[in-house]
Amino acid sequence: MGEMIGGHTRECNVNPFELDSCTCKPKLKAEAETKPAPRSVVEYEWRRELFNCPEVPGNYKGVLLALAFFATFDSGRDARASQVLLAECSGHSRRTVQRAIAFGREEGWLYLASPSTGEGTCDVHWLTLPRHGHGHDLEDAKRRARASG
Repeated sequence: MGEMIGGHTRECNVNPFELDSCTCKPKLKAEAETKPAPRSVVEYEWRRELFNCPEVPGNYKGVLLALAFFATFDSGRDARASQVLLAECSGHSRRTVQRAIAFGREEGWLYLASPSTGEGTCDVHWLTLPRHGHGHDLEDAKRRARASG
């Protein structure tokens, strides 16, 4: 890849004063890095799915369920609570809270809608459902319990 000139590569031979006429159509950095936001879900539906998922460690479930308490009930959005508050509500350490939130983001249970801007603010999450190869409803949980026991 050639050197970038105002978002354009040197290979496209565009005059720097006529960048609008270029046909290489470079993407803006923000446009290239953004992904569409996933669909948030109703808070009680999310709790049921999380509770029945065998891949979420128990201590992380406690932290994530505590975070869900702070989400908007009908949309699962605007879940905002400090790590200290989540540690207090869930009974886990702040480090476990950090790990649980990182796990939730990586596995698709949480979407970071707005990152913290510094001291006195906290991340804003949406509750989202990941796509797993197994079901999360009660019947699936019962089936897994019968198979393992």
